[in-house]
Formats: sequence, structure tokens, C-alpha cells
Amino acid sequence: MLTNVILPLETLSSGSSLAARRIHYALTKDRSLAGRSTGRHDDGRLRKQPHYLQTNPTVSGNLPRIGSGQSVTVTVVDGRESNVLGTRSGAAMANDTITVEAYDVIPKLQAQAEAAISQMGFTPTTQPAPDRPSMTLTLAQLNYEKADAEPVIDKAQLLARLRAEVANDNLIYTGTYTAKREQTYALSPNREANTEMVNDVLSRALARAFNDPQVGQLLAR
Repeated sequence: MLTNVILPLETLSSGSSLAARRIHYALTKDRSLAGRSTGRHDDGRLRKQPHYLQTNPTVSGNLPRIGSGQSVTVTVVDGRESNVLGTRSGAAMANDTITVEAYDVIPKLQAQAEAAISQMGFTPTTQPAPDRPSMTLTLAQLNYEKADAEPVIDKAQLLARLRAEVANDNLIYTGTYTAKREQTYALSPNREANTEMVNDVLSRALARAFNDPQVGQLLAR
């Protein structure tokens, strides 16, 4: 951000110390403003930096309680091709990447999946057993794309896709659960805003998976 300071012509020509002090003030103010980032947006310098997000997805709302304490093996795996969701600028080879590492998101999805299974009346475990019902949840996609919305307005498009495989009593059920979000903006979202949007699509995809009546019915069979 630049701040223009206009000096009178006679002051500039005089070479006075007042002119020097005014110029020094303008340059100092410019430097101090250039490093600031406020609210949910980044300034020009920060827009080119990569974002490494720490996620916090949650399963909210009341899930159907269909179990009666049966043990269910719950496993969450990462099926993405890359930890990189996309770039903030939309350019494929840009350095302003948005990344969610598997070691961050998978344990958190695992914890939420176990909490959801427990809320549904089952007893979650990570240990497999031959005759035990199981649910494997795969993070299939987590994408972030930038698109032009209208003049001076840009749009972020996010997508989270989970794939569930539920097995019990020699039967297997598979389901795919997708959550999308489009967010328009005039200034590039900062790390906190991007984290909130990623958490939103992950949480909604989780909710759709555990609200699928076929999942609970097969686990309780």
C-alpha cells in the first residue's frame, strides 16, 4: 500500500529540513503499511506465499442411533494423488500452493469417524476381526481452484469427496459423498479463511457419509 505525500513546490526547491522530514515520513509510513495484513485477506506480498493448512473437520448434528454397542472396525485412509489442493492464483506452476498434509488431516478424520460411529450406538475400534463389521473411509479428493467470477471479483471453488466401504455379514456397501463450496472475493483469502473453507467442505462430506441410512443399517445387521 502506498501513501502519496504532496509537498508544495517552494518547499521542494528550498531543500529545507522540513521537506526532508516529510519525505522521510512518507517512506517510513509506506514501509510500515506494506507489511500489514488485516482481517481475512492477504496483502500483495503475502498473496504469493504457499499455505500449509492445519485442518479441524467435525461431524455435527444428531446422527441416527441404530447400534446396540457392537464393535465396528473404523479405518480412514488417504486416497488423494497429492497433498496439494491447488494454487491460490489458479496458475498450475505457481508457488502459492495450498497444502493439507496427510499426517494432519487423516488422524483428524479418523477421530471424527470414531466419534460418529460411537454416536450411532456402536463401539469403534481400529483392530480388524474376521466377523466384525467394518467401515473404511477414504479421502478421495480435496481440491481448491480459483475461477474468475466477474470484473475485479474472483471465486474460490473447493471440493471434498469421501468414499466409504462398509462390510458386514458377507455384504459390502460403497458410497461416495461430495461437498462443494464456491466463495467470491475481491481480495485473496488469507490462511485462516482458506482453512475455514477446507474445514467446511470436509465436515459436510463427513456428515453426509454418516447420515447415509445404508451405512448404519449394514453395520447393525
